Amino acid sequence: MNSHCTVLIPAFNTQQYLTECLQSIFRQSYTDFDVLVIDDGSTDGTRELAESFITQYPISVISLPKNKGVTYATHIGIQAARGPIITIVDSDDIIYKHSLATGLRAFRDPEVGFAWSRFNKSTTGRIGWTKDTPAGKSLYRALMYENWWCASHQRFFRKSTYMEGIHLNTEIDRSSDFQLALLIASSGCKTTYMPEVTYWYRMKRKGSLTSQGASKQKQAVVSIKRWVKRQLTKRGINEPS
Repeated sequence: MNSHCTVLIPAFNTQQYLTECLQSIFRQSYTDFDVLVIDDGSTDGTRELAESFITQYPISVISLPKNKGVTYATHIGIQAARGPIITIVDSDDIIYKHSLATGLRAFRDPEVGFAWSRFNKSTTGRIGWTKDTPAGKSLYRALMYENWWCASHQRFFRKSTYMEGIHLNTEIDRSSDFQLALLIASSGCKTTYMPEVTYWYRMKRKGSLTSQGASKQKQAVVSIKRWVKRQLTKRGINEPS
């Protein structure tokens, strides 16, 4: 069964990388997809570059009037996404030709709400840190209690799972990928690890959030965990087992 996929690209001042990113997406072997770029108030021509692809490819652009941060841009993009399945690609990274075909395969199981794969590091070419959850642990428990974060690039998820659950806290602009995974896992949906390498991650780019200090990322993760617990309690929802 095929599912339409929206490739969501939050982008801020990455004009020099965006063409390579988009070209990698438009070379996919899987063809039932569209691309949605959320330009987060860029000042370097990112929006204009993205819009230049519109006449040739299935791409749309939402331009935010000012920079609101990747978490906010991601939330806006999820709300606007056409596809029932969404994957997020950083605007300075690339995906391999089989990426969408691999990711969409996981959603043949209607109970799967979130899936992730492996990636290559740009600095060494070696495979990155993503892996399956610890034995006997759900994704929610691994993220919340095991000091485990190995479900990043590349992420696929059902839009409906996100929209029906707790939405991103846009006041926390770091570790948005961790927050999104934890929120979707908090729904109790089935999650899947895919051992294939589908993604190329540009590391240590000047100006990226990850280049601005691991300690601040860790602080954000602590804040996210506390906030998610409060939201579950507020809604009268038990934590997933």
